[in-house]
Amino acid sequence: MSETPNDYEAIDAELEKETHRENELLDRLSQEPVVEVTGVIDSNGPQFSSNSWEKLSKVEFTLSAWKIDGGPLRLEPLLIRKKVHGAYFRKLAETIYPQNLIHARIHFLEENDTGVPQAQMVEWISNDFEDEELEAELDKLLAASSIEHPEWGAFRFDGMRGCFENEIDWLGQDVIMTIVCLPAFSGEDKTAEEEDEYDEFAEIDLAKIMDSEELKRLLALASELYHNKTDWDRRVKQFAYKQMFPPEFAPWDGEQLREEISLDEFCDGTEIMEITLYGQESLAFQLYNELVSDAGDFFVICTASEGPCWLDSDLPEDTSPPNAIYIG
Repeated sequence: MSETPNDYEAIDAELEKETHRENELLDRLSQEPVVEVTGVIDSNGPQFSSNSWEKLSKVEFTLSAWKIDGGPLRLEPLLIRKKVHGAYFRKLAETIYPQNLIHARIHFLEENDTGVPQAQMVEWISNDFEDEELEAELDKLLAASSIEHPEWGAFRFDGMRGCFENEIDWLGQDVIMTIVCLPAFSGEDKTAEEEDEYDEFAEIDLAKIMDSEELKRLLALASELYHNKTDWDRRVKQFAYKQMFPPEFAPWDGEQLREEISLDEFCDGTEIMEITLYGQESLAFQLYNELVSDAGDFFVICTASEGPCWLDSDLPEDTSPPNAIYIG
């Protein structure tokens, strides 16, 4: 069921009320003394957002373990938020990430109407410090949010991207293997009505995802892909070359490049940087070759339009579906 303009107006009105309540909490927090907090950012990591009626953007994240001014270890959630201008917003996006330590100055409020300790960040200090208790809690968090693979070791969960990641050896090169596990598959099959109510920004049910049959299938598919890596590596690079330098079409001065670079030279100069499994329906290779574009990055996308799984869809010798190439 699609939303109507009245639905959007109701949503905007509720968001404005929530923003007003949040601003009242931030005003109260700003009156509290400044203290220093050290802690562990949980697996969901920071949430970054903005709206049309405020000039500032917002960042908020939760500490799963923390200390105030070096005091005793606490294990209940501590929600920290801050509203910032663009430049500092980008700095925070580069320094605050899930499953990591943080040291910051905050306004801290223990007792409040939310029932959860709240804080307003004043200043980020560092991610690099020593604390045996917090490091032990971080190790526990990493263990609880990692999947062990018999060949590649631990796949760590990235809550900001909704995926598991690991670095693997791919024909002598370090390649990022990413398995996307969005909240959409963390539950049972949904009815059409439930799909309408699905909230893509809801907190990820990590335990359910890690125990899901879908994740087990994806790990098995990753293994099958890896065991045929020599063939996949060759076919992906050959497909990219024929797509980018076809005899009848010459994008990006392709005609001249085609005369200067052979298929073998192109394949030898192309590196696979990242492989991403988007369920059984799609597989993406991120490749790099400095001749392709200023950035050098490009993608080959394999889809399952010719079978129940992308593994059953061969990369063709020509430019026909189910594959596509995107230049980044």
